[in-house]
Amino acid sequence: MFPTKIQPPRPNSSVLRRRRLVDRIHEHLDRRLTLVSAPAGYGKTTLLADFASEASFAVCWLSLDHADRDILVFAEHLVGALRRHFPDLGEDLHQALSAREVTLAAVASALVGEIEAKTNAFFAIVLDDYHELDDSEPVNQVVDLR
Repeated sequence: MFPTKIQPPRPNSSVLRRRRLVDRIHEHLDRRLTLVSAPAGYGKTTLLADFASEASFAVCWLSLDHADRDILVFAEHLVGALRRHFPDLGEDLHQALSAREVTLAAVASALVGEIEAKTNAFFAIVLDDYHELDDSEPVNQVVDLR
């Protein structure tokens, strides 16, 4: 996995900072999902990188691309992003992924179970460029878990 997939871009001092929008993200951290949506080139990634750089808690970053439509690839990359802040996470998921018959339920269960068991601090997950996965029903199902 490329480190750039799991590291937020460094904020650029020459780029317009959107303080009001960063504050708005912080104000809504109690929600399960915050969607940042705008046309290409409007600064969504820059906004989220600003948020990540100033957060006082772990922000697990994953830059998505076409390859992440595969649930197994997505799960591996998401675990990589989580492990940057929670290094003990991932063993149960790796066992589920190496099973002879990998099921969506097994992947989702292992992922959620490990997050609940091995993270005891508040954190956020940024899935940058999620539009790359719009037509991946398995990934959408895992992200939609409640």
